[in-house]
Amino acid sequence: MKRKYIELRVIVIIALLLNALSACSINEGTTEIEDASSTGIATPVASGDIDNTDIPSHISNSYTCGDIQVVIEADVTTEHIDDASIVELEFCESNLNLMADELILELYSDANQTASGPYEYQWLYLGDEDTVTSLYATNNGSVNYYDSARDINGSSADEDHIFEYGYFTDAIPQGMTISSEDAAVEAANFLAQYTPFEYRAYNILTSNDNEHGEGYYEINLEVLIDGIPVFSRSGGDEFYFPINPKINISSEGIFEFQGRICFEIQDKIPLESYFTLDEVLNKFVDDIGMLASGETIFVNRIYLAYIPIDSEDDQLTSLVPVWCFECIDSRTENGQEINIPITTAYSIENGRFIGEYY
Repeated sequence: MKRKYIELRVIVIIALLLNALSACSINEGTTEIEDASSTGIATPVASGDIDNTDIPSHISNSYTCGDIQVVIEADVTTEHIDDASIVELEFCESNLNLMADELILELYSDANQTASGPYEYQWLYLGDEDTVTSLYATNNGSVNYYDSARDINGSSADEDHIFEYGYFTDAIPQGMTISSEDAAVEAANFLAQYTPFEYRAYNILTSNDNEHGEGYYEINLEVLIDGIPVFSRSGGDEFYFPINPKINISSEGIFEFQGRICFEIQDKIPLESYFTLDEVLNKFVDDIGMLASGETIFVNRIYLAYIPIDSEDDQLTSLVPVWCFECIDSRTENGQEINIPITTAYSIENGRFIGEYY
């Protein structure tokens, strides 16, 4: 899977270089952004010289790039940009052992500890009536906990908001009394016992089992490093979880969670330079012909974030600060409008294209 990803990335980068020969024109807008037709390499400013007050809080603009329209109507989030660095993470076995002790071994004295399949670590307890309590983990920090005895076979009451950033359900699940915000605090505090990270919720859904009058919250959390969020993506492998965890919590507590959790911070490497948002925005618009599949790209949000990049052996994960462009790639096929959410990331330090994520 990684080899295919690398080969695809090489093809995309070559295509981006070829695409840089074509020019895009600016149409209209309310921000002072230069024409995005430059094909040269922008000059970064020195670390420490960036002025956060020069970055607009909102960009309203449009561009024409060949047959593609780029429409930008986006809030810009840049808090803590002065704290951005390259953060190196390493798997922390002691945090994993603490989790196993408290969730499995101290509760079930006859639990088994083994290794199975792609997992380097596995704790398993087989209870009455074919129930299972399990904790699986790999040395890239991925953890999957599940207690089937407390699982609820619910159906989502918020299907239209599954991928919506910032959506917090107002519906309290059946059998519960706490709000989604309070449940999110409980989930974040739980994980903070085992990681060096700060967490905050970015999406909370409700699921209910109407037949048994039970329900639970599905809480999606994002990691914060010095106030900067980590962009969540999977590695295309069912055993490789996003660094941002998901937790299910009912009236009986947390019964399932997964994510890349068991890390410790090894180092924070200061950035040598910054590429300004104007320069990276120009690069994004220049590249759009190869990044987009539709006729119109709607940019709805621009923000500072970290992207996780793994070493070859998965033993070290580097968090690289990037500008993220959250978009909708829109096209019409057979009279039907198709909208695909994508996020494109560029390095803050050198302006390099990092990736496009679905």
